[in-house]
Amino acid sequence: MSRKPLAERRAQLVDAALRVAAHAGVEAVTVRAVAQEAGVSLGTVHYCFQDKDELLDAMGHSIAVKASEQINGALQQGAEAGLDFRTLVHRCAEALLAGLKRWRSTRLLLLEIATTGARNPALHPTALAHLDASVILVRRIVEGAARATGVVYRIDVDVLSRVVSAMNDGIELSWLVDGDDEAALQAFHAMAEMVVSYAVNPDGPPRPWDQGDVEELLAGAGHAAEDDTDDDTEDDTEDDTADDTADDTEDDTEDDGEQAGAAEGYGDPAGRPSTESV
Repeated sequence: MSRKPLAERRAQLVDAALRVAAHAGVEAVTVRAVAQEAGVSLGTVHYCFQDKDELLDAMGHSIAVKASEQINGALQQGAEAGLDFRTLVHRCAEALLAGLKRWRSTRLLLLEIATTGARNPALHPTALAHLDASVILVRRIVEGAARATGVVYRIDVDVLSRVVSAMNDGIELSWLVDGDDEAALQAFHAMAEMVVSYAVNPDGPPRPWDQGDVEELLAGAGHAAEDDTDDDTEDDTEDDTADDTADDTEDDTEDDGEQAGAAEGYGDPAGRPSTESV
């Protein structure tokens, strides 16, 4: 097995976990299943992720970042074109459907994580974390649209963000079931008009726009749900034999928690050196 920087190996394992979940559901994502899908040892998975919860968190972050790409692009293009608030928000509504169609399977997984966490106490903290990340992402987009056009809201932005996030989830879930593009687009536009209704002077001319303002907000929106990337530039390597040694002590059985094995023979994941490669 080739040696890779830690961040690259983590990304590989997240992609493998997403494939497992897409094929068999979120609850099928286990350390053993991910290792088999990725073609790596169990020790490698345990070294890269402290436990299954951390792996699920990374999956959610990856999904959220992909899902935000389309609307971030619409927000930036609209701001650069000097659109008024109402027009910009409705452009974002169109981008929501385009992003949903592009990332159908990943959006389905994110909703599945939420519903699984609602009935499975072990996954409840992960579902809550993903819910919070979704609201934060919506808030950054809502604030970005307002700042790009010089608009203020007549409602608390936190409340508005939670309402928009909940409406968006409902529209997406309906589309995932019925596949009705037109109905989904109408619903997204209705949601956009609801946002407009809470804005002061939404049809007024946009303020003189400083590109740095929106770029700053877009940078925050794009990374609001991203995993910590401090290890991205690390490229030191670790001897591959560590993985094989770790496997020798791995118990053939594992439960959904799969938290105990992380500390057995793999080093402390919480304190692992960021310069390692696996």
